[in-house]
Amino acid sequence: MPGGGYPFNFDGRSLKYVGSRTLVYEFCLAVSRAESIVKGRFVHLPRNFERLSMIAARLYLGDGAEGVRLGWPTDKDDPAGIPRTLPAGQRC
Repeated sequence: MPGGGYPFNFDGRSLKYVGSRTLVYEFCLAVSRAESIVKGRFVHLPRNFERLSMIAARLYLGDGAEGVRLGWPTDKDDPAGIPRTLPAGQRC
């Protein structure tokens, strides 16, 4: 039975969507249902999940915490100064 962090209510007969305050659950559910996350219209989802994870870590660590998405490939939403490619011969 849903409860706690789930954005659903169960009235004894049916499950009803009520929405969450942050929409994080809904985002993760949408990502899990994507046809493909490596090509096509959903390719941006992993990068956005990485950004969400970075924000969650910063909030967990508290005031003064900083973070940056280090996933690849980089894109226009990454801050200036983030390397767009790895130096030749370097591995992750």
